[in-house]
Amino acid sequence: MSFVFDISYSMNADDAPGGLSRLQASARYADMLLSRMQGTSVSVVLSKGDGVTVVPMTEDTEIASSLLDTLSPSLMTAAGTSLGKGVEAALHSFPASSAQSQTIWVFTDGDETDGQLAPALADCVKYGVNTVLIGFGTEREVEVYAGDGKTRVMTALRSDKMKKAAALASNYVMKGEKSAAVKYIDATEPGSALSLLRPLSAGSPDDGGQDTVSYEV
Repeated sequence: MSFVFDISYSMNADDAPGGLSRLQASARYADMLLSRMQGTSVSVVLSKGDGVTVVPMTEDTEIASSLLDTLSPSLMTAAGTSLGKGVEAALHSFPASSAQSQTIWVFTDGDETDGQLAPALADCVKYGVNTVLIGFGTEREVEVYAGDGKTRVMTALRSDKMKKAAALASNYVMKGEKSAAVKYIDATEPGSALSLLRPLSAGSPDDGGQDTVSYEV
C-alpha cells in the first residue's frame, strides 16, 4: 500500500468538516486507516510540483503515522501540483517483481496544474496496481494564498476531473497486459473508509466468503 499526499497550497483551504483544512482532514483520515492496517506494508509519497517518496515500503505503520502531523506545503519547494508525479513515485515505491497485491491511495482535492494524473493512472492499470483517489474539500470555490504568501487564488474539490481521469485510465487495458481498478471516493461519503479497508481484511467476503460486522463513526 502506498499513501500519496497532495501537499499543494490548495490543500490549505479550510472547507473540510469541522473547520479543518483539506490537508488536516486527509492526515486524520489517513491516521485512522493506518491504525487498522497492522501487517500491511506501506510507503508514503508527498506530491506537489513533484513526487517524492519520504517513507520507503515498511511494515512499521507507526513511522508513516508519525509523519502526518508534519504535512505542509513547505515540505517541498517545487511549485504547482503534479498528482501524476506523485502517483508515479508511488508506483516506484513497490518492490520489483512482487507477487503481493499493490494499491495506491491518493489524498487530494484533485486541483492539479499539469494534467499528468490520467496518464499516471493509466500506468497503474498497466502494471496491475489498484488506485483510489480520495477527495477532500467541497465543490464550492474558496480563496487560498498561493506559494508567494500574497496572491489569492480560487480552489475547489475537482471531483469531476478525478472521476474523468479514473474513467480514462480504466479504459486502458491492453491485450496480454495486467489490469487493475481505478476509482474515486469522496472522503465524506458514508462508509468510504470501510470500502477502502475491506479488501485488506482477512475475513472479508473477498477472502473466503465469511461475513464480518463493522462499525464506522
